[in-house]
Amino acid sequence: MKLSIKWRIILGVAITSIISTIIAVTVITEIEKERINQKIITDSKTIISITGTTVATALDFSDLNFAHNALKSLKANPNIREVVVYYGNKKPFSWYQWNGDVNEKLRLGSAGNFPASMPVIPKETQITIQHNTLNIFEPILSQEQEVLGYIYLKLDLSEVSDAIAYLYKITFFICLCIAILSIGLALMIQKTITLPIKQIVIALQGIAQGEGDLSQRLCANSKDELGELAHWFNIFIEKIQILVIQFRESSDQLSLSSSELKESSQVTNEAVIKQNTELELVASAIHQMSTTVHEVEINISSSANDIEEADNQANLGNIVVFETMKSISILADDIDAASTVIMKVQKNSDNIGTVLDVIKGIAEQTNLLALNAAIEAARAGEMGRGFAVVADEVRSLASRTQQSTTEIHEMIDSLQKGVSEAVQHMNKGRSQARSSVIKAEQASLSLTAIMQAVSTIKDTSRQITSASTLQTHVTEEISRNIINISQFAANTSEDSKEMFGKSLQLNSLSSNMLTLIAQFKV
Repeated sequence: MKLSIKWRIILGVAITSIISTIIAVTVITEIEKERINQKIITDSKTIISITGTTVATALDFSDLNFAHNALKSLKANPNIREVVVYYGNKKPFSWYQWNGDVNEKLRLGSAGNFPASMPVIPKETQITIQHNTLNIFEPILSQEQEVLGYIYLKLDLSEVSDAIAYLYKITFFICLCIAILSIGLALMIQKTITLPIKQIVIALQGIAQGEGDLSQRLCANSKDELGELAHWFNIFIEKIQILVIQFRESSDQLSLSSSELKESSQVTNEAVIKQNTELELVASAIHQMSTTVHEVEINISSSANDIEEADNQANLGNIVVFETMKSISILADDIDAASTVIMKVQKNSDNIGTVLDVIKGIAEQTNLLALNAAIEAARAGEMGRGFAVVADEVRSLASRTQQSTTEIHEMIDSLQKGVSEAVQHMNKGRSQARSSVIKAEQASLSLTAIMQAVSTIKDTSRQITSASTLQTHVTEEISRNIINISQFAANTSEDSKEMFGKSLQLNSLSSNMLTLIAQFKV
């Protein structure tokens, strides 16, 4: 709920006065209440001290009559409701109770005369206030400060409560009177403040609800705060008038600038859209080139692996050719050695043929001699018959020898023929082995040249791979940069569109401002 200044002043003054009065009266009342309570406690302690001193002698000598007289004298104070005197062992010694009428109860002596619910003695001195009743426990001390017993006092505080209640009534009446006075004072104050403010409000309504005439001014003849308010309000309106004039001029310039900005933003937006399209084409081309370069890199890497494999195979081939050349050289040497041996065999076979010829000649001569011997034996008759047999055996042996010699000679001829052919083949094989060694050396040289060429190709392939990898990285970096530029261009396009929209809004706002400013009369 909104309150007017009038009611704010009235309620503010009234509430402040009432609250201040209530706080002040409450504090004073509580102080007075505390003072009364302290006085009652002090008086009660005095009564207990006097009674304890009086009863101390009775406790010392267990004189119940003396204690009776001492407690009976407390009847002079109608607020004392109960007094109990205990021995030092905390057993009851004397008990006095008064209900506020003429009927009094006085009990002395044995425990059978006391009620079952006697107050319990605390461990130390205790003062409590409960239900308009003051309860005090204190020890009874001798002159030597020895504890002879204890005393309990119960005091009625009803009269004090009645006095405090009466004090609260007086306080309420005072607060009510002050509230009425505060409301009257607030009414007087609000009249002196709200009437001039009302006049200012009427004047402002004339300015606000009229044609927006900022040339009007308030009357500032009074020398009080309201007159000062009117004075400074006139200065404020004058500044507003100047600002409206300047704002009108600025609005005209803003309208012109917003129109130019709208045209520029439109041109910029079209250029950014075109640039974005071209960047997308460039990004696509760069991406395709990056893909191609990556494929080239893969192919070069594969070729490098093939070249590496060819280099390894060439090394293995060179080793095999070297081993083959070495084996062929050994084979040629073996063929030379075998040829030498075969030549020796041929020479020995020739010697054997010569020996066979000699044996053959001997066999022919032996056969001839045996024939002659047989002829002579036939001439001798019986005398030469034994010799004839021997001659016949010799002839037969010579004939077999000749036959065997012929066979051996044939075998030697065949052997010589084979040896001759073997020598020819050996010579041919030796020539071919020498030729193979030469060709193997040429193959080794060719493989060495191939290995050098493969090594050169491998180095070149590595350089190409490195360059291709670098080109791939550069292409990827260019692609990323193109993508970033494309993103920036897209953002710029969005910003350009937004700027174009803002320029339209700005143009509309400038038109609205011109319309609004035209409402003021300056």
